[in-house]
Formats: sequence, structure tokens, C-alpha cells
Amino acid sequence: MDQFSEDAAPRRGSEGMPTDLIIKERVRRYLSEGKFKEAEEYYIKSLTFRETAYGMTHPSLVPLLEDIISFFHRILEPDKAQEYEDRLTSLK
Repeated sequence: MDQFSEDAAPRRGSEGMPTDLIIKERVRRYLSEGKFKEAEEYYIKSLTFRETAYGMTHPSLVPLLEDIISFFHRILEPDKAQEYEDRLTSLK
């Protein structure tokens, strides 16, 4: 079950937000199953959720953006990684 699904029992942090640890665990599972598209979608959903809750420039985006950048490098998508590196640079 996806924690973003309406029928799922979400595992969330104290503010109703998927925590970095929960996100990493879910992505790690997708990667171990070879589900790269699902991992990417989950990262993007997590980022969108956090941006909606805190805004596009909130410091809590930094660790998640770093993880997304690493993910895209790992799956050999340097152009996508660069897009998020540019966003990360604008936050620092």
C-alpha cells in the first residue's frame, strides 16, 4: 500500500508529513524490486507534499532534494539530477 493512497493507513511524522526515513525506506524497497519508475514517482510525490505544506524554499526540502539528486545519479539520469541540483543550489 502506498502511504499517499486514499485507502492506505499512512505512516507519517508528527506533522502528518512522510518523514525522510519513511521516504528512504519506501524508495529503497522500490529499488530493490527494480521498480525505478515507482521510486521516482514516490520521491516526486513526497517533494510535492512537502512543498505544499512548507513552501518551495523551506529548509526541510534540502535533505529530500539531496536524496532525489543521488537517486537520479544512481539510475543514470544526469539531466534530471541537474534539475534538482539547480533547485538545491537556489535554496542554499
